[in-house]
Amino acid sequence: MTQPHNDVWAELRRLVPPLYLPILAMTSGMTIALPLIPLYLEGIGISLSMVGVIMGATGIGAALVGIPASAFAERFTNDHLMLVAVAASAVSLMTFGFVELAVVLVMLRLISGFGFGAMGQSRQLFVTRGVPIHFRGRVTSGMGVRTAWHLHPGRSSEERWPACGASLQRFSWLDALQLRG
Repeated sequence: MTQPHNDVWAELRRLVPPLYLPILAMTSGMTIALPLIPLYLEGIGISLSMVGVIMGATGIGAALVGIPASAFAERFTNDHLMLVAVAASAVSLMTFGFVELAVVLVMLRLISGFGFGAMGQSRQLFVTRGVPIHFRGRVTSGMGVRTAWHLHPGRSSEERWPACGASLQRFSWLDALQLRG
């Protein structure tokens, strides 16, 4: 009989390719673009209140997608839901830089929110269907660190971006990545 501790780590290692890597890719793309979007909107002359509307459209899209995403996963598969979610967010974020009309920008952020919300739904369905019940808490607790690492890798507000920020700041288009508290 194996030790329970070893069983947990075996389960976590098994979930790296199908669960943790897509989540890391999705949240990396979203959080890398997040500080750049308001700068882009300001650069094309959009008002501050409209910037708030455009940025808030992602949350609205994520909130609206729950039931339709679940129905999609029931009709097709959870893998297809995850693929559609990543594709929707990626295409909307890539298209965002080529558009300057505020209504279209809101729609693109709404679609990005649909993808982000569907990814969360897909993640929960995957854990519910594919992970034994006594490992679910450990599996879901490992997913909570992803955003904090992207936004705050330093120990204090003076040391944010200590390792990666210094090397990334050498590129002029990545100056927005330096966060200050």
